[in-house]
Amino acid sequence: MVIIHRDIFPDFFIGDQTPPLFQGILNLSPESFYKGSVIQPDIFNGVVKDFLKKGVKILDVGSRSTAPGVISITREEELERLKPYISTLCESLPKDIIISVDTQYSDIAKYCITQLQQENLRVIINDVSGLKIDPHMIDTIIDHDIPLILMASHKRPGDLLSVDSILESLFESIQTLEQKNYDMNKLIIDPGIGKWVPEKTFEYDLSIIDDLERFRVFLQPILVGISRKSFIGSVLDKKDPEDRLIGTLAATTIAVYNGAHIIRTHDVTDELQEMVTMAYAIRKNPLVSELDGITAEFISCIREPIEARYYLRRMGVTPAGARIMDTKMITKLILLENITAPQALVLKQELLARGGDVAIHKNVVTTENQKYEKNQKVILIGTEKQLQLLVNKLKGQQLELDKIATLISDVLMKSREVKSLHTINP
Repeated sequence: MVIIHRDIFPDFFIGDQTPPLFQGILNLSPESFYKGSVIQPDIFNGVVKDFLKKGVKILDVGSRSTAPGVISITREEELERLKPYISTLCESLPKDIIISVDTQYSDIAKYCITQLQQENLRVIINDVSGLKIDPHMIDTIIDHDIPLILMASHKRPGDLLSVDSILESLFESIQTLEQKNYDMNKLIIDPGIGKWVPEKTFEYDLSIIDDLERFRVFLQPILVGISRKSFIGSVLDKKDPEDRLIGTLAATTIAVYNGAHIIRTHDVTDELQEMVTMAYAIRKNPLVSELDGITAEFISCIREPIEARYYLRRMGVTPAGARIMDTKMITKLILLENITAPQALVLKQELLARGGDVAIHKNVVTTENQKYEKNQKVILIGTEKQLQLLVNKLKGQQLELDKIATLISDVLMKSREVKSLHTINP
């Protein structure tokens, strides 16, 4: 586990050492997939007051729907929808509340930043395009020194599918921000859960939530938007978003346990608050010791070479150095069954020579009459680099060791592939 703790604003921390925060959705877009979330003018103030009463610290206001198939509105329409509500928020909000503005466009971001900061309100820009739609957005963020919620996207919002592709996109965006000297304490990442594009089936969203801990390698707070989304409907056969509250509660609980720091939601119910509190209480705490200003931290979230590479780069290691060390950081265990005692002994000798080890049955060494029986089990223990070197050594050798090399190589390859998509039997 890697400690994540960011001072987003003075005296406002987000991370492992603070309970997850709720980001209440103020939806001003009648085109949205969840019609029950669209806030009419006459109830806007009441919704805001209810969120504040329930302890919401971030209010997310947006007027553009990005649901698949929705006809896009113009920037002018988006801004005109926002203006009266931004004015209302300026007039009524306590100064410790944060407004996150859900927009992909720099001119709209500038307007909202100016209006809200004039009233000494705290502002975050929530760009679901990952800074890909408007090339001026990144400069607006930096020029105004504004915290940013960066959602993983390639060419349009949420168009990435696998966890690996999402990690890669976020890493590239983070690199761009670092090159422009952006204050990384102000960055929040969002893996982009939801059916943003038709190709993104529900299995991809399940994998994101299941693998959420992988995103900790970026050392930034993690936001998830799960509330009533279509993947819940697909799993539970609930076509109407109104019927997806229980599924939302379950998925959110798992996301918090796996490391989510901010929950973007339409509903802050008592049930959701209690379930998030329990998930946070149960989830693993970082293991850290300190002595005379020196700290030692146990890192457990890095499971694949690609994650190791991203983490090393965030630590300032050169690209070449990261490529050299990434496979050395991942220890893997491989169980081999139905091999002979001579094969087991060769495996142990060869892997020991490369810095790894092999766990074998005591009879492999002590019982002569079993040495040719094909009933042995062994556990290979080594870094990915050591196991790859073992594979190279075994190729072409006798005792059918080349077959074992093929099996080891195949298992290693499968361990690096995107996790098999979930299957749900209705």
